[in-house]
This record gives sequence, structure tokens and C-alpha cells, in this order.
Amino acid sequence: MSDSTHLGSKASGLVAGTGSPPVLDLGLIGSIFQTSPDFLVRLDSEGRVTYINQVFEEHGDPSNVLGASVFDFLTEPSQAQLQEAMAQSKDQGDVGSVEVQMRIGVWLQVRLFPVWQQDVFDGYVLISSDVSKLKDEQRRLEQENQVLETEFSIQSATLAEESQRRFRLEEQMVDFGRLEGLANLASGVAHEYNNLLSVILGNAGLAQMLLPKDSPAREAIQHLETATLHAAELTNQLLTYSGFA
Repeated sequence: MSDSTHLGSKASGLVAGTGSPPVLDLGLIGSIFQTSPDFLVRLDSEGRVTYINQVFEEHGDPSNVLGASVFDFLTEPSQAQLQEAMAQSKDQGDVGSVEVQMRIGVWLQVRLFPVWQQDVFDGYVLISSDVSKLKDEQRRLEQENQVLETEFSIQSATLAEESQRRFRLEEQMVDFGRLEGLANLASGVAHEYNNLLSVILGNAGLAQMLLPKDSPAREAIQHLETATLHAAELTNQLLTYSGFA
């Protein structure tokens, strides 16, 4: 490995020593560089690429990568993400994974390990794997979820509209019941009133028969009959309105 002067001697485990900051076992990492199926990159303290493993070489021309800044390959938002992760890693060691997007559209899950040589910061080991398919699947699921949420909103609006329609229908039924009650009441009153008018009209006719032809009361009785017949017409109109004519 051409970067062996930076990798140091082998120690047990990935991190050697107990001091702060932690020191990576660079000898072990040297063997990992040769055997790992992931993309492994060695960065200097400025973020320039000084070494790539064979897996990386199989996917592109090393001459286009070695010596270049790692930020040149990333989108602007991902540049900021990686810069923040590098600063945290330098102070804290392994800070977990961060997802970044390359300019060519590929998504990488990146993990950084700071490298220290005798208390001197010497860059990073960057381990990355392609998670583009996972991101595509995530986007597909998000789109499906958005469709489901839209359908749910439409169904909820439809149910709410149906609920309002039923509420209005119930109100109309209540109003109809009230009108029907009033109609029944009006019909009953009209029938009773008609019965009274029939009695009045019958007795007026009987009085006409019993009175002498020259009786002055005849004119009054005729007015009574006329008024009674007019009242009967009104009650018939009331029965027609109530639907019981």
C-alpha cells in the first residue's frame, strides 16, 4: 500500500491506545483496504484523496480521483454535510454514518475515522457504500405514501360531505315532521269548524222556513247564511293546503 508511511504499525483492534483523541490501528486498516467490498478512501487533513482501494479503482479511473478534493465529487448540500461530519469526527472520533450525494446522482453512506500520528492529525479514513437503490426505494415508498395520504384526504372529505348531507337531510325530515304535524292540526280544526258551520247553516235554513215571508229577520238570516258559506270556503281551502281535502 503506497500510503504505508501514514498507516503506522499494527495494534490490536481498530483503535489503538487509550488517549484522546483515539488513534486508529492503521496496520489493521491497511489490510482492510485490500479486502473490503466497500469503497475505502484515504483523505489528508484538507480532504484531498491520497489513496483508494481496489474496489474503487474497478469503478473508475484512479487518476481522476487521486489528489482531488473529496468535495469536488459532491453536491453543495452534501459538501456541507461532509464538512460538518469531518469536523465532528476530528474532535470526537467515530460519529456514525452520514448520507451524501455525488454530482453524478449516486447516494453514498459515508463513515469517517480520523487518523492521528503521534498526536498530529493526519486526515481521515472514509468508508462508503452505495445506497442509491435504497434511496430510490425510499423515494418510491414516500411517493406511494403521498398517494395514500391524498386518497385518504379525498375519502375523508367525501365522508365529511356525506355526513353533512345526511345531517341536512335529517334536519329536513324534522322540518317535514313539524309541517306534517301542523297539517294534521289544521285538518282537524278545519273539520271541526266545518261541522260547526254545517250546524249554523242548517239552523239558518230552518229559521228561514219557520219565519213569515214578510219577517224583517229574514234579511239577517240571509246574511248569516252568506257568511257561513264564505267561512265554509275558507275551511275547504285550509283542508286543501293540509292535503286532506
